[in-house]
Formats: sequence, structure tokens, C-alpha cells
Amino acid sequence: MKNGVFGLNGYSKSFVFIFSGLLGAVFFIFVYGAKVLDFTYTDWLMMGGDPTQYYLGWEFFRNSNWSFPVGLVDSFVHPYKESIMFSDSIPLFAIPFKALSSLLPDKFQYFGLFGILTYILQGAFGGLILKKLTGNTVFSIVGSLFFTMASFLTWRMFGHTSLSAHFIILASIYVCITKDANRSSGKNILIWSGLLGISVTIHLYLTVMVFVFMAAYWIDNIFEHKSLMKIYAELCIPIAISLIIMYLIGAFYSEAPKGTPEPLGFYGTNINSIVNPGGMSKFLKDLPLATGGQYEGNAYIGYGMILSMFIALFIFAWDIRFYALKFTDKKTGRRTFLGILIFITFYIIALSPVIALNDGILFTYGVSGFDWKILNIFRASGRFIWPAVYMIMITTIFMISKLNKYASTALLSILAFVQFQDMANYFNAKGAYFRQEQKWETNLKSGMWSIIAKDYKHLFYDGSVENLHGNVLSVAKFAVENKITVNDFHLARKDWRAIEAYKRSTLDRLSNGRAENDTVYFFSGLPEPSTFRDLFFYQFDGMTAGFSKQIENAEHMQGVTLIEK
Repeated sequence: MKNGVFGLNGYSKSFVFIFSGLLGAVFFIFVYGAKVLDFTYTDWLMMGGDPTQYYLGWEFFRNSNWSFPVGLVDSFVHPYKESIMFSDSIPLFAIPFKALSSLLPDKFQYFGLFGILTYILQGAFGGLILKKLTGNTVFSIVGSLFFTMASFLTWRMFGHTSLSAHFIILASIYVCITKDANRSSGKNILIWSGLLGISVTIHLYLTVMVFVFMAAYWIDNIFEHKSLMKIYAELCIPIAISLIIMYLIGAFYSEAPKGTPEPLGFYGTNINSIVNPGGMSKFLKDLPLATGGQYEGNAYIGYGMILSMFIALFIFAWDIRFYALKFTDKKTGRRTFLGILIFITFYIIALSPVIALNDGILFTYGVSGFDWKILNIFRASGRFIWPAVYMIMITTIFMISKLNKYASTALLSILAFVQFQDMANYFNAKGAYFRQEQKWETNLKSGMWSIIAKDYKHLFYDGSVENLHGNVLSVAKFAVENKITVNDFHLARKDWRAIEAYKRSTLDRLSNGRAENDTVYFFSGLPEPSTFRDLFFYQFDGMTAGFSKQIENAEHMQGVTLIEK
């Protein structure tokens, strides 16, 4: 059996990958339940917050005409187009499912599928990394649970869903630690192109994380004196492919502003982030934060892992001479240095440019020029703490593996149990909503909506979408169900200037008597009828809408009021 399927040191890495992935799936169902895996169950995504934006973004995209680039949506900021990536609807799934749209039921969501696949791959790559480092099958499978139970993964899932794809980070680490597998340049290009390409179609923050690991891999190639042509090909081709994919999904199509209004550093991490539970721990108290946005840098490592870190430090100190001698090896020393450099890079970016401990700001530093432009795109810098924390977890578990084979597995099992107990209440609370069946009901009760669905193609808001008197989700759902466009929608980024200019020009046209027959005009307040003389105004469901023609018998409908001119 030694040279067969099961290989040396027990079962093969394939077994570890599969079994660790299955544990990830079990944990997902334990926390979130199985209801979210029903493709036709969409009510749970309509209860407000970011998930509703992702789901409705997908529905608008599904209704849009195909165009080039293929990731453009023509129905949620009509008459303009924006990329599906800006609704955070996960283009990796949205684009192929749109291609299959005619085969899908009218109600369809893929976010539950994305969630369970994320947990499967999170556990699988976590186990694979430990199998490579330790060679211990059972130890690696037990260790994979720490990655599956990562608090910041659970916190992101079905909150900011696309950012929960942390398996991309672990996959990048795995490629780096298996560098001695004598992969050809072609294979390296294929692997890094795949990782960068997949990350681009999920979330650009993950793309930057993958790129940092790829850059370190490339630097190590330089020191190994490989062919310069191959070295540069391994760097440049994946970058070029990822840029092409970004173009295809519409990342460069519009002038969407980069970043958010808050100053740089507002969304950074805190020095205490690794040990600050943020309401997740049964054993530790929460620590204060310096800004209201430092939740983005949430990286609580878990009580079980904190205990593991102390044990790992003791093991390292006990045998420090061995490790000091090992680091004298040129290759080992270089790669250790690169690993430390990667860690420091992520940690500094995550903290930048406001260095804070608890609720006190230790110091800040100015950022200008090109650096400011880059950081302004990735303003939620606290997210870059995740790769650093995963590197701490991997190093810690690796050090524990240096104990006796059976003792290390037993100890890690106890620590994994402590880790789970520490956050069990949080896992239960986080998943409670998703395990219960949700029933969403529209706020739109008026019979006017059946007339709009039949005779109109576009909805126009004169102000912010928030001005729809609490009906923004209902109106958007109505629009996607009836394949009607809207001129504004909640997006992570959009061309505000173009959208506002269109609103102003439309109002100018309306004041000049040029209303479109296929458009319903919603107003944030009650307009002066004399300003828009050619519109007929009705109030229903708490909103005021203008039509180019009088709606027959509308004033006799329950809850509908005709505003007399």
C-alpha cells in the first residue's frame, strides 16, 4: 500500500483534501442550515442589507441584454451600464448562470451554493497545507477545522458574501509552499492565472492578496537563477490575463469613483484585532476600537488558537538552536525571510495609515501621490489582515505538529474543541436567521402596479433611492420580476456624476413637456403640478408618481389618489 493510492504517512493528500472539505460542508450546514441551498428559495435574500443588493443585482443582470463587455448590466442605472461586479453579485457565478438563464426557474439564487463551496474549499485547502507541512493525515484534517471555523470567515458569509472566499488566500499559500514540486513555467502561469482570474471574478481585494503571494513566488524565482524570460512570463502573463478578465466583466467601463467618502485609515484594522472578539467569544471580553470602521479589520483568531500560539512559542523556544541552524540553509533562510516579508506587508497595509491600539491612535502618516490613489481604491484596508492571520495559524499549527505524532493530534483536537466552544454561541446566533424559513412580502399593494407592469418599461427616481419611502426593495423586486429598468440602485460603486446629470436632464425635459410614454416618474416629494404641466400625478403606497397620460379609473382604485392640477 505504501506506493499505492494511499501513499506514505497514511492516506494521500487527495483524501485530506476531500475529507477536510466534507468537514467544511458539515460545518456550513451546522451553522447556516440547508434551506439556503435551495436554488428557488430567495426570500432569505430579500430581508434587507447587502445580500439583497447582491441578489437583486443578479436579477437585474439576468434581465439585461447581452453586451460587450459581457459583465455589463443595462437595467439598474438606466440608460447607463455598470458592471455586475459593482453589485457584488459574484460574476464568477452570475455570468455562467445568465448564459443558462432559459433553463433556470424564474426564481433562482446561487448564493447558498457559493457559500457551501467556499466552506468546502476553505477546509480542503487548509487541510492540504497542513498535510504538505506535517505529513500527518489525521493531524491535518483536525487542523483544517481551525480554518473552517475562522471567525472572520463566518462574519463575512452572507454579510459581504463575495469577501468570504478566503479559500483563494489559502490556495495561494499552498502554491507557495509547494514551490519545490518542479512545476514547469507553463504550469506556474496556468496556476497563477487561474488564481488571479478567479479572484477577479469574485472580489478585487482578494486579487491583491493573491498578487502579493505571486510576487513573492516570483522574487524567489529570481534568486533561484531561472531563465529571465520564463521568470517574467510567469509574472506578466497572469497579470495580463487578469486584466483581460477585468475588462470582460466591465471593470473599466464606467467612471465609477474609487473608494468611499470616509478618510483613509477609517476602515483599517486595529493592533488588537487578533485578540479582540468583537462579540464572538464566550471567554474573552471585547476591546475598544479607535474608529467606527475598524470592524473591517475584524480578525479574531479564537481562544483555542491563542492557546495554541503560546504552546507553539514554547516549542520553538525549546528547540531554538535547531531552527537557528535550519535557517542557515540558504534556501530555507530566503524563503523564511520572504514569508516574514509577506506577513509584514499585509499587516502594515491593514493598519495603514492610522496606527491604533484599542481606542487610542498611536500615530498617523500622510499618503499622497500614486500611493494615495492605490490605497484610495482599496480603502477598506483592514481586510488585508486576513492573509497575515492565516499565516499565523499555519505557523502555529505546524509548530504543534513537532510534538509526538499522536500527542500532537490529541492536543490539536482539544484545542479545536476549545476553539469551537469559544465561538459556539456566535456561530449559533449568526446562523439562526438562515436556518429559519423567511417569508418576504412586498410593500406594494396598489392595483397601479399591475398597470405599470403591463404598460411601462422604465422607472425613474428624481432623487436618492432611499427617498422611495421605505419601498426601495419592493420597487426593485417589482422591476426585476417584470423586466423593467430603474435609473438608480444600490451599488458598491457607480458613476454618480452621470446618474445625477441624467436625473437633472430628465427633470428639465419633464418641465418642458417631454415625458416618455413608457416611463413612470417617481418624486421624492410632492412636486408643483404647474412645474410639470403635462404629467398626471398619483399617490399610492406612500409614493408620488407622474405619468405621461391619465390612468383610466385609477382614482377609483383603493389607496390611489389623483392629484388635481
